[in-house]
Amino acid sequence: MEKRSNVTHRRAAGHRIGKTNHRDDAYSLVDVCLASSAAPVYRSVAAIEAPGHKGHFDTFIDGGLWANNPILVGLIDSLEVAAPEQPIELYALGTCPRPAGTSITPKEVHRGLREWKFGGEAAVIAIDAQEFTFDHMAKLLAPHLRHDCQVIRFPREAVPAAMMDYLDLDDTRSEATDALIGLARTDADLTNSRCSDPNDPHGLLVQALFESMPELEVGEEK
Repeated sequence: MEKRSNVTHRRAAGHRIGKTNHRDDAYSLVDVCLASSAAPVYRSVAAIEAPGHKGHFDTFIDGGLWANNPILVGLIDSLEVAAPEQPIELYALGTCPRPAGTSITPKEVHRGLREWKFGGEAAVIAIDAQEFTFDHMAKLLAPHLRHDCQVIRFPREAVPAAMMDYLDLDDTRSEATDALIGLARTDADLTNSRCSDPNDPHGLLVQALFESMPELEVGEEK
């Protein structure tokens, strides 16, 4: 689920499923990626032409401002469309976060715009807090629902110390891109390994998820 906030209409905008209104289905993947990566301070606001309304543009910012970890959004969407007592499985595929938290001494508590990096550091702290707490909130809610509900996070390795310099939100260096691709390959290998383990219940659920997907249709090369 991609998250983005529509600044023009002050409403949350995200992909809709099932019996909801599919209002965003006509947007291209490029437009969705531009909207969902328009992080304030770091990126420009995304001006996207409304599908079917030539010349009319909506403006979007990264939905991470209100739900950087969309697990609760997914849970609410699932409850909205699921049949009574239908089992619910929520799969969370995250990025490779830096170790959360920071150390602030008593002498450093008085902070202004410069110390907060003009809002950039405050945004990072807010993102870290959401990623941690929303996972736990979803897992605490799951046992109390009238559904058999499971929250499954895709396996991921701890980020090596040597990679820390490449994980800043505004790092666009080619070395950072290569580092992220390398970490993604490592996590994919870990996921594949756990899917092959008959004693790993979450790994088996991830395997079943992949096997239930329709076969990808590849068009003829021109």
